[in-house]
Amino acid sequence: MKRLPLCALSPQPGWAERDMAELWQCCMAVIRELLTHSGVSGEQIVGIGISAQGKGLFLLDKNDKPLGNAILSSDRRAMEIVRRWQEDGIPEKLYPLTRQTLWTGHPGVAVTLAERARTGTLRANWLRDDDARLPALVFNRRQRLRREQYFRVKSLQHESWGI
Repeated sequence: MKRLPLCALSPQPGWAERDMAELWQCCMAVIRELLTHSGVSGEQIVGIGISAQGKGLFLLDKNDKPLGNAILSSDRRAMEIVRRWQEDGIPEKLYPLTRQTLWTGHPGVAVTLAERARTGTLRANWLRDDDARLPALVFNRRQRLRREQYFRVKSLQHESWGI
């Protein structure tokens, strides 16, 4: 068993992010080391199980490249949206359908914030300081991912393995 430390970033109070490129590099380093110490070659691997913690949001552009840092499930920048939805009774309507509660790091909440930033209906630019690439975002399932989904996309890009 092997793991590497990976820091959460907090560029502003209440923000919790992770550098997606660093995350991928750590994953590849761990896999390389496991292969080296196990004596198993990469060609012998027929499958990889992917598991992840929590939720969050990993935004990709149309070429599957990260649009800034991943937003972790512990991020709290969407507090105002969650409060408003609570006042409107949204959680009570949502839970019977999804068995999920709403919190600030829930992907649906984060996507709502991202969409508001993209369309200019959000006052604060919370997603990134230079908003230049944000309008290029196409909000479809392929481009708003949770961590395990990001790993699946990356694992299909063989040039990214470097093993």
